Amino acid sequence: MSRHSSRRRVLVAGSVAVVSALAATSVASAEATNQPGWSFSSQDLAGGVVLGYETAIDPVNHRVYEADAQPATVTRTYQKTGPATWDPTIFTEAVTTPSTAKVVSFSTLNHSFVRSYSFTGLLQLDGVTANSAVVFPGTAGPGTTGVASANNRGTGNHPYGIAVDGTTTNPAGDPDPTLVSVQTRSSTVAIWKASASPANADVITKANNGTDPAFSRARTPVVDSKRHKAYVVSYNANSGTIAQIDLATKKVEAYIPVPGAVGLAIDEDKGILYAGTYSTTASDTVKVIDLSKVVAGTPANQADNAANAQAVVATSGPVGRNARPGFDPVGKKVYTANNSDKTVSVVDVDPASPTYLQNVKTITPAGTPNAIAVDPQRRLVYSADLGGKVVSVYDANTNEFVQGIPTAGSAIDVDVEPSTGVAYVSSQSSGAANVAAPLQAFSVTRDADLPKGDKGDAGAAGAPGAAGPAGAPGAAGPAGVAGPAGSSAGSLSVSLSSLRVVGSKVSVKAPGAGTFKATLKKGKTTIASGSATAKKAGTIKVTLKTTKAGKKALAKKSVSGTLTVSFTPAKTKTVAAQRSVKAKLARTKR
Repeated sequence: MSRHSSRRRVLVAGSVAVVSALAATSVASAEATNQPGWSFSSQDLAGGVVLGYETAIDPVNHRVYEADAQPATVTRTYQKTGPATWDPTIFTEAVTTPSTAKVVSFSTLNHSFVRSYSFTGLLQLDGVTANSAVVFPGTAGPGTTGVASANNRGTGNHPYGIAVDGTTTNPAGDPDPTLVSVQTRSSTVAIWKASASPANADVITKANNGTDPAFSRARTPVVDSKRHKAYVVSYNANSGTIAQIDLATKKVEAYIPVPGAVGLAIDEDKGILYAGTYSTTASDTVKVIDLSKVVAGTPANQADNAANAQAVVATSGPVGRNARPGFDPVGKKVYTANNSDKTVSVVDVDPASPTYLQNVKTITPAGTPNAIAVDPQRRLVYSADLGGKVVSVYDANTNEFVQGIPTAGSAIDVDVEPSTGVAYVSSQSSGAANVAAPLQAFSVTRDADLPKGDKGDAGAAGAPGAAGPAGAPGAAGPAGVAGPAGSSAGSLSVSLSSLRVVGSKVSVKAPGAGTFKATLKKGKTTIASGSATAKKAGTIKVTLKTTKAGKKALAKKSVSGTLTVSFTPAKTKTVAAQRSVKAKLARTKR
């Protein structure tokens, strides 16, 4: 603000509690902006995953699984024969980036690391293990540098997809979940018990005729834990199939013809499978598959699928391109992450509805949606937005975008633990080789969900923060909102005491050293922003400076918008707290 101004700017907002958040990257795109009245909290779960892909929740045994598809890279150095020539027949090879292919698991009760299932010892399609050798293409040669590199992405068993049946047992009757992984690039499927490590005998490569591949461009496993079946897509825009696999025998017992099937979601209670497509047409659809109509047997190969064409009982109206579905059993909707269109479609799948199988709404996310997860109990929908390094959150009651949650890397997949509502997102590091990206756990809260208290100290129930099991009593704070109990793991309630706005300064108590950022936006336009660094725990003030667009808007009248405040601890890149609230920037005479 100019010191010669005859007016001053006053920011008006209520006193609010601030709860923790996710990673420090841009939250919202130009089309999707944070809505006031929402908070989120987070924790990073380090499992050594480098190339994170899909996640899976086992609500029965309280586990979350994540797949790591990192292949091995080998560098070949040719013997030099002249200033710029090399002998193409003489060279040395070295593994420069080892494969970290594995599936890791964490407890969803306290987020402790449970186990890693390594795939690097499994035989690849070329008969060697992941880090022992890489077959170079026939076109490889010294080129202009004398150095060439290749990886085993296409031949190795690197898990991309993961699913779990938490209801299976061992021979003694004790719980022993069954895990299903899909190795997309090599088009194999592994099925094994959680109490053991995957072995070569657990990997399905050949069809029942013993000659043809069992799958092609395999992806997206889902599990029917009521019938103990797994479903795996073999993607082909014109002739794709969905394999039904018996988990006990590890045999493919049916192929369902669904050209272009690219993603799956299941209604286990009704026995309905939803398949989103990525076809050669201008738009895609959602296929409805009645699993009770699937004829099980011993199909010779993928082409042996005619008997199950009748299991595809309905097709939705057009949705966006490259549709990856998620199912809402309460709202009776299928949400599709339209990866190619950068939209999310909402499809009515209630047979009793007049809009059955229609695309009733299209939502704009904060990035490029790659996967969908639904929390039916809390009425929230999540899309992992790969391009924006963000997870978009939608209100399932209104189907409106409400919040963008930044992630540690490019968000690949998201899944929700049904009892707690905690969402887990896998991501990939920003292109750096063998730089681990953590699995992130976060909880989203509406302001209406927070119990309101009298002005004064925070109650002894816990520091203001996300809802969770009983935590340690919180420190006294200025006029604020009494917080619910904190997380027993101490990770989903990294809480700040309160947020106050006086004049053009935002006052907030820091839990320790770190940086605050505050931004006031009206729609797509940033009206004012500011930042401040705390050297230690205590109260700090962030001064908001008006942007050019803000000055122009304020020249005419006061501006109402959304104030978003975030806190990033020192020596980290992860936001520890964020809150969005309604605010008003006014101009008044001095």
